[in-house]
Amino acid sequence: MKVLVVGYDQRVVDGIRSSLLDRGHDVTVCRGPCGPSYVCAGGRDKYCPFPATSDVVVLDCHLESDGLQLGTPSWHLLLHYRSLGLPVVALAGPDDLPVLGTGNGGLVVLPRTTEADAVAAAVAAAA
Repeated sequence: MKVLVVGYDQRVVDGIRSSLLDRGHDVTVCRGPCGPSYVCAGGRDKYCPFPATSDVVVLDCHLESDGLQLGTPSWHLLLHYRSLGLPVVALAGPDDLPVLGTGNGGLVVLPRTTEADAVAAAVAAAA
């Protein structure tokens, strides 16, 4: 399975990437919106090759753009990925996401502190 991992915190991303690779997944990593504008193609609902070639997305909902409150917030990327029909495993803290409801098919919300192996298991279940 092709998994897109979107995250700015390298410690979080590295653990998840490693766990997914150990399970035989093809993993692409994206840091999310970067400076100077902190706006990415997905944030403008434009074509981005990363989600276009992925089966599922793992999204850390505390991106650099969220911390700076500038550009494309993670919740907008989450909605973009869902509009493409992609299942999303979102890693969120208590203040990271507006209330979207976790009962939406194709959306799994886990605490940001979730162990990498548990995130990889959620990816397998979401796909």
